Amino acid sequence: MVPLIVLAVVVLLAQLIGQLGAVNLRDWAVSTPFGLAMMLCFTAAAKFNSMRPDMIAMVPPFVPNPEFMVRFTGICEILSAVGLLAPRTRRIAAVSLIVFLLAVLPANIHATQAGVTLRGAPATPMVPRAALQVLFIGLLGWPGVPSRRANKDAVHTTTQVGMSPNIGLQPTAASVCGTTGARWPPLVNRHVKRASAPLWIFRRLK
Repeated sequence: MVPLIVLAVVVLLAQLIGQLGAVNLRDWAVSTPFGLAMMLCFTAAAKFNSMRPDMIAMVPPFVPNPEFMVRFTGICEILSAVGLLAPRTRRIAAVSLIVFLLAVLPANIHATQAGVTLRGAPATPMVPRAALQVLFIGLLGWPGVPSRRANKDAVHTTTQVGMSPNIGLQPTAASVCGTTGARWPPLVNRHVKRASAPLWIFRRLK
């Protein structure tokens, strides 16, 4: 349950910072991946500190080389946390983490059945642990939201200035003639695109 507390505290702090001036953090779809990244760093630290023996004990018997697997999962968590913070890698990191959470589920089941303790305290029971896994997987679906919003804003902007949202180098008759608000027949737009394409491309390259 401690990772959940870390996640909640970091997300709320990010929201507070957003209200104080960091506008991007006001969006829950941005502050939540930030909280997940900090939570992952927290859980990854357990693979390398005094809790490492307890982490190794959680590995099911059928998994070879438990020491290596614990170290490997810790590195994966750190890399995924970094990926969540970067918009370009956020989706890939989210998908990877969903697969990761499903892959470590047998370890959580084994820890409950074998009575593994974490710093002397019993491991989280299976039902609450499974509910946490579902919650984390659901939250990991949020990182794609800002990207979709950005794409919609980009399409809206290019439409306003008279450019085709699908073909960025082709102007419309309105943009070439400087009358963005005017409505031109499709035939006129087609001829203007063909005639002005070389000049338009040259301007873009320049």
